[in-house]
Amino acid sequence: MPNNEKLSAFIDSELAEESFLSELVANEQMVDQFSRYHLIGDVMRGDTPAGMNIDISSAVMSALDDEPTIMAPTVKVKAGVKPAAVSNVVPLFKKVGQYAIAASVAASVVIGVQVNTAQQDSLTPAPVLDTVPFVGVAEPVSLQAQPLNSDKLSEQQDLEQRRKINAFLQDHRLQQRMLQQQ
Repeated sequence: MPNNEKLSAFIDSELAEESFLSELVANEQMVDQFSRYHLIGDVMRGDTPAGMNIDISSAVMSALDDEPTIMAPTVKVKAGVKPAAVSNVVPLFKKVGQYAIAASVAASVVIGVQVNTAQQDSLTPAPVLDTVPFVGVAEPVSLQAQPLNSDKLSEQQDLEQRRKINAFLQDHRLQQRMLQQQ
């Protein structure tokens, strides 16, 4: 087990080797890492002292001062050769593509509005989705409708329901086996 893992296990009270404790005390790098791990744990639990001030701005400023300055290279122009002109003009195909996208969006909006208003103008109501219940008989969902007497199903309906349920269970078992094999 590497030292980082041993140190983490020791901090979490999962390692109780006295040889590791003597190794920890003898190695100054591990002592620093030990204190950092405890500081990280304290910060994560919110147990840091109120007066703790971590100011790294001076260290960052000194590191920036020590960085070498990188200058942009200068472009050397040969005698008699004209430098290539930098153009800010958008190429023709890019403009055509932008116009094509704008025209497509505009056309889809116009067609969508026309279809929507045509549907709203028609006097025929929208078609109702016809669903058949899995078990039992369909009952209307209304406070004014009388409940149907669905206590007794015919023998044919009962057999059909059992066949559907068995087919679903068989399909489910097949899918479970396929998932387990993967």
